[in-house]
Amino acid sequence: MSNLEEPAWSESPGMPTAVETKIRMSLSEALMESLDVKLLSLGSGGGLLTPILVDWVKSSGGRHGGRLSAYLQDPGSSLSIAKHPKNQVNLLDESIKIQDVREILIIGSNVAVFDAGGQIFIQRTKEFIDSGNRIIRSLSRITTLIESKKK
Repeated sequence: MSNLEEPAWSESPGMPTAVETKIRMSLSEALMESLDVKLLSLGSGGGLLTPILVDWVKSSGGRHGGRLSAYLQDPGSSLSIAKHPKNQVNLLDESIKIQDVREILIIGSNVAVFDAGGQIFIQRTKEFIDSGNRIIRSLSRITTLIESKKK
């Protein structure tokens, strides 16, 4: 599984997509100035375990450098992110309902997941990969709705 395609956003560095621009506008400017934001759109593809490569936050340091692989298990189900396929951890607790995952944002030392309704779920990356390989159950939930800007 080492020959996966690069994520679409890496094809045009410096050229934010419409979705990325929309999300950037919804976050505070002060926050955006100090954080490196990368957007990964999961799209609406079907099938189980759709693999998507995500750039790991280089500033995280330690033994957790390198790449992460994200897997959308099912539309409407939980999302797993793994450093290696055999080292999966659950991003979302079963009690948190995300019906349609749309974007993953790597924001500085945080990982954010947006659903179709604009809810954002944030987990610090240093807590995101658990060296003990245990399921992460404590996920900080921020129910800030992204303002939908009309064209």
